[in-house]
Parts: sequence; C-alpha cells; structure tokens
Amino acid sequence: MTHSEGILVKIRLILSTLAVAISAALIGSTAVATAAPVSERQIGGNRFVEVKQDGTAAIWKQAPPTYTTVKSYQGYANVRAVAGLGSGWYLALRNNNELLECEIDNTERCTLINGGFSPTRLLAGLSTTTFLEVTQDGHLIRWSWTGGSWKSVGIQGTGWQNARIIIGLDANTFLEINNANDLVRWSWANNQWNGAKVGQGWQNTRLLASVSSTQFVEVRNDGVLVEWSASGGSYTGRQAGQGWQSARLLG
Repeated sequence: MTHSEGILVKIRLILSTLAVAISAALIGSTAVATAAPVSERQIGGNRFVEVKQDGTAAIWKQAPPTYTTVKSYQGYANVRAVAGLGSGWYLALRNNNELLECEIDNTERCTLINGGFSPTRLLAGLSTTTFLEVTQDGHLIRWSWTGGSWKSVGIQGTGWQNARIIIGLDANTFLEINNANDLVRWSWANNQWNGAKVGQGWQNTRLLASVSSTQFVEVRNDGVLVEWSASGGSYTGRQAGQGWQSARLLG
C-alpha cells in the first residue's frame, strides 16, 4: 500500500466509525468465534469472502496447498453480491439495493454507500478506491472514492448483458466469464477497456474470487475449489478444496 492509500484507509475508517458504527446495524451480522472468508488484493493477505446458503459469511485465507477460515459472521441472508476492495475492505449489496462498504479487522464495520443500486447486476472491486458495476441494461460503470464519498466516474462500456461473472485483479485489470463461457482478461489502456480471451470452456464455473493480482479461485458446479495462477498469457489451475456446494457468493 502506498502512503496516500494508507491515509485514505485511515480517513475512511474514521468516517465509517462515526457514520454508521458496526455492521449489526446495517447487515445484521454478528462476529462468531469460529471461521470466515476473504482475498489478497481484495481484502489483504491472500484472502477472499464467501457467503453461504445458510446466510453466514466467512473469510478464507490462503494456507497452501489449501485455504482456511479465519472469521465467520451471521446475518448475510439478505446480501446478493460481495466484492473485495483491498486492505481489509469489501462491498456488500443487499436485496433491498443498499450498497455497503465494510471493513474486516477484529470486528466488522459497514457504511452505507448508496441505497439506489437496483440496476446493479454484477460488482467487481479493483482497489481500495475503485470498483466496477454492470447494470441490468448492460452498462459498465466505474466508481471511485473521492476522499469523502464514492462517485460514479461514468459509463466505461455498453453491451455487457453477456457478462456472467466479473472479478477485479488490480486497479486496471479484471476478469470476465461471458455467456459463451470464455474467460476474458480486461485491461485499461488508452482511455478504454481492452479485452483478451485467455480461456474457454468455463461453463462449469459457478463462482470466482480474486486472491491476488495473479491468482483467483473458482468454485465449480461439482463443489470443487480450484486455485488459478497466471502462467504466460493464461492461467493454470490446481484443486485447492472440495465440498463447496454450500457457497452462494464469493468476493
């Protein structure tokens, strides 16, 4: 993290503490002394977030050759999307279209960003200060942290109705699985997003989450957890777990 990013994180921590306090007021979740899920660039320390079918959430940390839970929370049955931001922050989109920014440390704190995210279909965190939204009408929108609030930078693409899953890798890169089951890596250059197909045959993929700028995890339809690492112009995978049928969301 750069010095400027560290200052922003401190400012946002103060705002979140004064504004809404804890997630029990917003999400209704309470800390449990057992396990949980997260991701590196997404949440820091090679971790990712999981929301289960029963409404619990977990933070998962990379523990080669697999992953282990480090925290668990309750009250996530009303969350329909999660996306990591980085340095201990993630987004949670509720069924009532309220978008929350949450911090994970010893407790969980959440701040309401906006209550009008009804057009939102997909979310992907790119960094602590940036995330992407795909709307129901196929618009790709970038949001940025201004130091006091989140603001829409504007529409950066149209025709995204065919995107099935998106996850961020870094501030200028994200991955997409489209309805043709292609894996596409998108990079920001020359003031636009440029896509390159890096895989095909991803029809068995149910969920994805970033672990770092070069790694991500996949939950397949058969409940197997696969860790993918950058290799040349594509990715190579290895099984990192099984029994993930209960996972409902990753971020």
